Amino acid sequence: MEPYHEKGAAPEGDSEEALRRNLLKTTGRAGKVFAARILSQIAALTAGVVYARFLGADLYGVFQLAITAVSVLSLLAAFGMSPGLIRYLPIFKADGKMNDLKGTVNFALSLGLFLSVAAALALYLGRQFVSLSVFSEPRLSGILPLFSLVLVFYSLGAILGGVIQAEGEAHVFITFRYVLDHLASVSFFLVFYLTLGTKLLGASWAKVFASFLTVFLAGRWVVRRFPFLWKKPLFPTARKREFLLYSASLLFVGFTYFLMNQVNNLLVGMYSVSRQVGFYSVGNVVAGVIIFVLISFNLIFAPLISELYHRGQHETLAKMYSAVTRLVWIFTLPIFIWVLVYSRSILSIFGEEFAAAKWVLIFLAIGQFVNAAVGPNGLMLSMSGHQKWEVFNGVAVALLNIGVNMVLIPRYGATGAALGGALALVAVNLAKTLEVWYVMKMLPYNGKFFKPMTGGVVGAVGLLILKRLLGEGALYAALGAAVSGALVLGTVFLLGLEEEDKFLLRAVRSRIVSLVGKGD
Repeated sequence: MEPYHEKGAAPEGDSEEALRRNLLKTTGRAGKVFAARILSQIAALTAGVVYARFLGADLYGVFQLAITAVSVLSLLAAFGMSPGLIRYLPIFKADGKMNDLKGTVNFALSLGLFLSVAAALALYLGRQFVSLSVFSEPRLSGILPLFSLVLVFYSLGAILGGVIQAEGEAHVFITFRYVLDHLASVSFFLVFYLTLGTKLLGASWAKVFASFLTVFLAGRWVVRRFPFLWKKPLFPTARKREFLLYSASLLFVGFTYFLMNQVNNLLVGMYSVSRQVGFYSVGNVVAGVIIFVLISFNLIFAPLISELYHRGQHETLAKMYSAVTRLVWIFTLPIFIWVLVYSRSILSIFGEEFAAAKWVLIFLAIGQFVNAAVGPNGLMLSMSGHQKWEVFNGVAVALLNIGVNMVLIPRYGATGAALGGALALVAVNLAKTLEVWYVMKMLPYNGKFFKPMTGGVVGAVGLLILKRLLGEGALYAALGAAVSGALVLGTVFLLGLEEEDKFLLRAVRSRIVSLVGKGD
């Protein structure tokens, strides 16, 4: 099969120098992205602990139901335009088509505003139906009007985030959308709680203020980066039809993957009680730590996939795919092992009642580890123009997830939802990896993965022995996190790093030295 080149793309030769150049590009951004992702995980866990302890499992479950409902509608309102912008803006810039870039961005923001306002009105008018008929939770009706505002801000924030990520500034998007949003919302909540004594209503108002602040700062960033966006004509001729068709397919993909994950909160709310929603939500927050390395690389790698494939550098792309996947293994294994071994101690940080969600966390952690271990396989399909495969994957896994959970949740509650979600994640990720191999002739795995696998075995055995000797507890769990990292990473280092790993580490070290030097 001849390599595919989009119109206007000039194929470039593949070489070790091309690989090193693109690895360096990835590494140059990785430091900021990883720092932002670490901060976002800390912020998410901090917010989760504060909300869980002050609201309790019951009210926290109601709060999470509102957030999940808004997430569904904001996903529809954004219409898949965020990944569409990530795919097309690098191509427009590479080809010098700035009118296409301007027209596409302004069109996306205008359409997103219209759709989000329409969705917000629908949520406001239908709040009684959603609260009483869907979830049988009357307390929702009092906060859904506030969350209709959050819906608008979430939708516009997602589209602005697509512009920011397309510019290769993923750390800025993470800072606005996750770090600032979490920290601002929990700060506002504490102010309302301590001064007015409000719990659920205070948490809802806090979310409104935080989401507005986030979208305001993201909008200001985009205006400063692209000042010509607001100069007439606002909507020059652009590839709107092509962009919309691609975005629509990615909307479908995103929605079906949402059904595979976050919809479990909705299903638990429909088939069980709010307390179980609280258990599932806390487990999901902790399990999310496992994929922070994958998400960090995905944010950097997504526009690079589009650029390399667009330029016909398929061999370089294949090597990058393998190198990124292996690095995700190396840095994810210590986190995964730690979460499995100390699941109960970790959950107790949110409050003793949440320790009952141990198996919820374990099942979610297994599913997320498989999600990380296959690397950026979904992006390989969607960013190379093979998004139709992602549509098929999304439909299949959404149906599987919903079907399994409708059977498991009524009997096992949040634990059943976690098991169903894990099964769905494993199934879809195995399928996507095989599809990348079939369609693009690229498979990330080779003999170089033996070293991280060995490190994982050593880390697991060492942590189990440590727990056996010392027992449970927050202090021992903290010690276990350090031991897990030392054992896994130490084993990989002792067995010897690959050339790509050495190159990346040298680049990271140089980057850190450069940043420190600028700060002196």
